[in-house]
Amino acid sequence: TERNYEKLCLVRQPAIGEQIDMDVLRESRTHERFVRRYGAGQRALFRILWATAASDTELGYVQGMSGIAALLLLFTDELSAFCIMQKLLLVHGMRDAYLRGFPLLEEFCTLHDALAARHVPTMRAALDSSGMVPQVYCTEWFLKCFYQRLPLAIALHVFDQFVADGYSALLDASLATMMAFAPRLEGAPVEQIMSALQDAADDSDSSLAFDEFRSTLDRAHAL
Repeated sequence: TERNYEKLCLVRQPAIGEQIDMDVLRESRTHERFVRRYGAGQRALFRILWATAASDTELGYVQGMSGIAALLLLFTDELSAFCIMQKLLLVHGMRDAYLRGFPLLEEFCTLHDALAARHVPTMRAALDSSGMVPQVYCTEWFLKCFYQRLPLAIALHVFDQFVADGYSALLDASLATMMAFAPRLEGAPVEQIMSALQDAADDSDSSLAFDEFRSTLDRAHAL
C-alpha cells in the first residue's frame, strides 16, 4: 500500500496543483499542524490530496476534500489518512458527494430546507427572506462533514456518526445546528444568523457545549 501511495504521489497532474496548494494554504487557519508554510503538515495534506486525485482521474480533485483530509491528519499518520480517505470515498459514499454538479448536495439542501421550515420556521424564514438559501451555508457543512463549522469535539462526533450512519447523520447535524442557535438568534438580523452558522467553530457559547449539542442532535434525529 505504501508503495502504491508513493507512486500516486508522483503522477503528473499539472492542472490541479495550484488549486490544491491554495486549499492547503486555506487549511493553515484551521489547526496549528498546518500553520507552517510547506511544513510537514502542509506537505502531508498536499500529498494526500494529490494521491487521491491521481487514484480516481474521473473524479479528480474537488474543493472540500481538503477539510476531510486535514481532519484525518489531526489523528493519524499520512499513509493511514490516505487509506481512510479512500475508504470514505469508495465504501461510505463520499465519492458521490463530489460528483460534477454536486447532485447529493442539492438533495441535502432540499431536505434540510424542509426540516428547517418545519422545526425552526422563524430562523428559516429570516434566512429565506434575505435570499440566504441553504446552499449558501450548507455547502461546507455537507462537503466537510462540519469540520471548521462546529467546535472540533462536536465535529468529530458528527463525523463518527457519518461513518456509522451515512449522510442522514449530516442531515441530523444540520437541523441540530439550527436548533442550537434558534433560541438566542430569534429576531436577530440575518447577518448575525449567518455569522453564527458559519463561524460556530469559534463559538464559546454554552449552547454549543458538547453534551448539550449531542442532546440537541439526538432530538433532531428523533424528529
